[in-house]
Amino acid sequence: MIDHEHNIWASCHGQYIDKYNPNTTSIQSYKIHPHTESYYLYEDPNHTIWAGTRLGLLYLDPKQEKFIPYPKINEFNNFHNQRFQHIVAAHNGKGLWLSSENSLYFLDYEKGITIPYNTDNQLLKNNYVYFCYEDKAGVLWLATKGSGLIKWDKANNKVEQFTTQDGLSHNIIYAVYEDDYERLWLPSNYGLMC
Repeated sequence: MIDHEHNIWASCHGQYIDKYNPNTTSIQSYKIHPHTESYYLYEDPNHTIWAGTRLGLLYLDPKQEKFIPYPKINEFNNFHNQRFQHIVAAHNGKGLWLSSENSLYFLDYEKGITIPYNTDNQLLKNNYVYFCYEDKAGVLWLATKGSGLIKWDKANNKVEQFTTQDGLSHNIIYAVYEDDYERLWLPSNYGLMC
């Protein structure tokens, strides 16, 4: 990931997240929990650096200069016991969408973690969400492990599922990318779909 100051952030299997400053060629390492690894790094519009890990969500506390677990989990006690695969800012500017192996969460900047969206509230047919993409209309597209592509029109509370029965090459979808022509590109276990 490249942040707003053009620093390059990297994580790999291990206990550190590194920041490389290309202007000074210096590397600063941040130690994270010894029993985890970081899967996804993201800088939000407020310039906070987030890390999705095997043991929950971390953020870089600038005062302590270290990654710490996100504290406002409300009543969701198992929040830090799952793998976070993807983080993206919501278009409304009020928070972040978090894709995990157990749910899709919304992190409201003021309230903290709100309702998890999963099989319990019937948004998902499978709780493992690899990736979340919000299009210009505010529709969420969810890439899932085994349930294909989920289209969630939040404004109309309408959920549609697309699977191999609808023409997808595979039901394991890793991401959703939109091109300049408003086509969605989906990497899967059987190649790239459009």
